[in-house]
Amino acid sequence: LYFSHRTHHTTMQEHPMIEVLWHGRGGQGAFTAARLLGAAGSLEEGGYGLAFPSFGPERRGAPMRAFTKLDLKPVGDRSAITRADYVVYLDETLFSEGWRSELKPGGLALVNTARPLDEPDAIALDASGISRAALGRDIPNTAFLAALCLLVEGLGAAAAKEAIARYTGSQYAVAAVNGTSALHICLLLAGVKRDEEVITQPVSFIATCNAITYTGAHPVFVDVDKRTMGLSPEKLEAFLKANARKDADGHCYNAKTGRRFAAVVPMHTFGHPCLIEDIADICERYNIPLVEDAAESIGSLYKGKHTGLWGKLSALSFNGNKVITTGGGGMILTQDEQLAKLAKHITTTAKVPHRWEYNHDYTAYNYRLTNLAAALGLGQIEQCDFFIEQKRKLTEQYKAFFAGTDIEFFTEPENCRSNYWLNAVILKDRTERDAFLTYTNDHGVMTRPIWVLNNKLDMYKGCQCADLSNAEWLEDRVVNIPSTVIVPGYYENVREGRYR
Repeated sequence: LYFSHRTHHTTMQEHPMIEVLWHGRGGQGAFTAARLLGAAGSLEEGGYGLAFPSFGPERRGAPMRAFTKLDLKPVGDRSAITRADYVVYLDETLFSEGWRSELKPGGLALVNTARPLDEPDAIALDASGISRAALGRDIPNTAFLAALCLLVEGLGAAAAKEAIARYTGSQYAVAAVNGTSALHICLLLAGVKRDEEVITQPVSFIATCNAITYTGAHPVFVDVDKRTMGLSPEKLEAFLKANARKDADGHCYNAKTGRRFAAVVPMHTFGHPCLIEDIADICERYNIPLVEDAAESIGSLYKGKHTGLWGKLSALSFNGNKVITTGGGGMILTQDEQLAKLAKHITTTAKVPHRWEYNHDYTAYNYRLTNLAAALGLGQIEQCDFFIEQKRKLTEQYKAFFAGTDIEFFTEPENCRSNYWLNAVILKDRTERDAFLTYTNDHGVMTRPIWVLNNKLDMYKGCQCADLSNAEWLEDRVVNIPSTVIVPGYYENVREGRYR
């Protein structure tokens, strides 16, 4: 519920257990919010109260006193409270020693931010406190956080990136408007420049090659492994042995074209991790930056380590059909603090922080994730493991069904835990593939073939290709079948007419 200064006491008394966002703006709004919170002793454990006032120092005392009803401890006198006050869930590791001594870990506290809200550090500090707690609590806390994110510009993306970093185990995460833009920035930060070359796989959605082309670089296609449908380390090694030379500058160049190999971009196809450890080893030996296209593989692990953590940078996607979605959105993962800061800077128009002036120091991009999308994503992140669990249950049903047929159901590679973003079957040949596609679609079951190989598309026909026999074999045979998360009770509700 959203209350203004016109809210009456009776509303709170009628709904004593509801999770509530209290909001007050201006002196009167702040006073009313404080007064209502003071009367909120009927909030039972598990309920939340938030006052989000905008007020001057002369009114600071009243809300703080009211907050003690909700187990708050005031943070002391801060004379420069000018822009915002948040109520957040905290743990004892988040703030400097001067703040921590006055906070109750795990409880509620008032965090005062004197810095402008569009300064990254001011937002990130507060968002980390909220998102870390939200991840450890039940769904109602997500609604609490999402509401706050919608009120404070920039807070949603900051909270979302903290949540993704925590989920994946990445040191840093930077939000972007979609997975393609995230990959574009990854390539730029890896050092890819115009008229250089990026080695990638032909089995991928078009976004992988498009992001490479945005930088002015040229895709070079190396074959995939049949076991993973992702880039083959054996084929990569063979290609580099035949085509690469190292110069005195330490970089690796294409002996045929003279252009530098600026990056290697494997893609974790359909959420199945490729043999990324071997690929990373090859990239290190040849001194070529590794950038992972992990758009499809959130929640997927290789040898217990999340995809996207093996390279210099990686990109995730939260498109509408992904395991978790923000409608559209993406994330950049990196273990390098400076790269993370630069990614944040150039995805948000490279504005130099200042209270009022608009100065910019890069020709940058407006790739920011919206607050609305980020707020949606926060709820999705909490459900990610549940979604993957349901997808894996669906996979077991498919495995049992196809076990009695001559159709091969594709399963996760060895040492992998796949999110099974898209389930796939492998038919005998293209004739059987097309017959399967025709029959299923004619009978109301949407199926589709694997992508047309990127090297066959008009704009990439002129790119250098290694032997692509595995990719061509898969193109003739692979079909994706329905893979939507089915929540418990769905079919019962359909049968009983609750869903239409």
